[in-house]
Amino acid sequence: MKKILLLFCMSFFMQLQAQDSLYVMKNGLIREVIATIDIDSITYSRGTSSFTIPADSLIDIDGNKYPLVLINGKFWMASNLKVSKNNDGSGIFLANSIHPSIGLDIYGRYYTYFDVASAKICPIGWKVPSKAEYDAVIALYGGYPNAGGDLKSDFTTQNTINTVPQGAWVYSATGGFTNTSGFTAVPSGFFNHGNNRFESNGIFTGFWTSTEVNFTNAHYIGMANVNKAIDSNTSQSKNNRFNIRCIQE
Repeated sequence: MKKILLLFCMSFFMQLQAQDSLYVMKNGLIREVIATIDIDSITYSRGTSSFTIPADSLIDIDGNKYPLVLINGKFWMASNLKVSKNNDGSGIFLANSIHPSIGLDIYGRYYTYFDVASAKICPIGWKVPSKAEYDAVIALYGGYPNAGGDLKSDFTTQNTINTVPQGAWVYSATGGFTNTSGFTAVPSGFFNHGNNRFESNGIFTGFWTSTEVNFTNAHYIGMANVNKAIDSNTSQSKNNRFNIRCIQE
């Protein structure tokens, strides 16, 4: 009986050794062992911001995949939402939701506030951030006068607005393009409902919040290439189309 038990233990130990594992160590001692098959991402956190190694970190109902960033203890999408329907499968109004010359991959999809108001546009377990939740992140990086530099992608170009590479900010010496937060805001511009056209690609980006102002307007977060500031005049028509980032509930 002892021999059978010994053989069983040796077999079990060999299986454990053959399995890829993550070892958490301190002072040369193993504190925890986690099988890699049970891990879908690894996050290293330091201070208020950290970066996730994506392993299909978040997937929407269409199958689009998103990297994530941990800011101030909360996970945010690190790229723009692309989904074409609500998380229950119901439809949204798709006209003018994709930039005609750039497509979906770099700038994501553009949404009206009415898509936000459904509370179903983000994957289940995620939501469109409120203005207060954006304000908390902005405060970490110097407030509205300065935070844009830390939130914007550091991909820039010296080209004019007419020849800007896809995804690049048109360079400005005062624009501040560091992306120290990992938020990676790209200059997608927006769709102006009143003018019936896409505008400001390469020099501006805007994100809807879930916070309503009144019957016709809602709060958004806007930033441009000309300085590090984030737009403090945050009210926009609900019919305009901006990008969306989702935050984990």
